[in-house]
Amino acid sequence: MRWFVDQAVKRAGGDEAEAESEISPGSLYASGLIAAGGIVGLFGVALKGYETTADKGDILNFPHTFLDHTWVSVLAFALLAYSLYYFARKPLKK
Repeated sequence: MRWFVDQAVKRAGGDEAEAESEISPGSLYASGLIAAGGIVGLFGVALKGYETTADKGDILNFPHTFLDHTWVSVLAFALLAYSLYYFARKPLKK
């Protein structure tokens, strides 16, 4: 993803020093995604631990809908990748 953003900055005539910066909107956004994924993962572990120790079944009991297909996951990943590309191209406000 970084390569795509660097190429877009070069085509737009942007400053290469800005593209090479370690503190960019893309890296900040990606760090936020990683942190959010960790928090949601911990919530999932806590929920599964509660289900196991309390001898409960599936507490959330989501119904099976069209969201249970592989293409939905691929679409969500593509949207996430596009959002990373979009926010990485924005300049930092100084």
